[in-house]
Amino acid sequence: GYYAGGYVGANVNIPYPAPSSIENATVVSKLTYSSSSIAREPSANLPDKNVDSGPFTSSSAGYMLGGVNNAQGRNTYLRKLTYSSDTTANVPGGTAGSSQWGWQAMSTFNDGDTKAYATAGKGGPSQDPNGGANTNKKMPFSTQTWSSLPFLGITIGHTGQALSSSTSGYVAGGVNDKTTGPTGYLRSYVQKFNFSTDANSRTPSMDLTYSVKMMSGAGNADAGFLMGGGTDDSGYNYTDVTSQIQKFTYSTETASLNPSNMLSKNIKGSATGNSTAGFSAGGFDHNPIYTSVITKIDFSTGTTSNSGVTLPQGNRSGVGAFSSVQGNLPSPK
Repeated sequence: GYYAGGYVGANVNIPYPAPSSIENATVVSKLTYSSSSIAREPSANLPDKNVDSGPFTSSSAGYMLGGVNNAQGRNTYLRKLTYSSDTTANVPGGTAGSSQWGWQAMSTFNDGDTKAYATAGKGGPSQDPNGGANTNKKMPFSTQTWSSLPFLGITIGHTGQALSSSTSGYVAGGVNDKTTGPTGYLRSYVQKFNFSTDANSRTPSMDLTYSVKMMSGAGNADAGFLMGGGTDDSGYNYTDVTSQIQKFTYSTETASLNPSNMLSKNIKGSATGNSTAGFSAGGFDHNPIYTSVITKIDFSTGTTSNSGVTLPQGNRSGVGAFSSVQGNLPSPK
């Protein structure tokens, strides 16, 4: 699994974040599952300092869409890390912006090795524009070009988390800055993308067990796990942070509370994994104190533990995390 970029600080200033606020934000680290070891992978370093991108993957390459860098603020670049060579480069013509101002912290997920989706996030010229985005776009891996889809039914800004089964993608939780609900602006909604039709919809029976934002997410072919997150209803405050984990079972499309929690309260961590376990890295608590700890979750039991390794790039959040065998991708023979 790969962990790329990231930063320390409650916000990355828009439109021009100071380079000191995103130290080591070009660094890529590689976690080897078989040996439970992690190290920097210098050949894979990013072409620009990047935080809060939308990471997704095929079995041959990991991608990071948009985000924020220290030269241009929000951007719409598509960075591609080729697994066979561990090298990263921008994809020519591979941009997909929701506006002229770029696109940050969108929810991204993949339909196996066929195509990728990007939705929600935020754009605009200011630090925290009200409302976020409900833009939807799709990119076939064969062409690496984006096309537009019908808007997301419920705007969740940059605060939801995506999961993928073999037939559908899901965007869970988040904050709607425009309309209040039972828990204020915070949402427990799960919005579903049908891979065969590209339609998105919401059914109340799919809702999470509680409303939450900015979780980390990882899973296998059977279920996804949403780890930590914030439980206050503002898109930009981090005062109420949880260590709880919610499990979303794909066969029933229902959420349940996982019996094990994260090892500490955590928001804006970044997770990926393989078919047996997920690894959530970085993030911070309500203080806010940032971490480089990587928490492991066993998908068969839901049990969490300290992985025994930490991010080589140091304490940070807003990392891009992806793996060639995560979620609905096949395990190697």
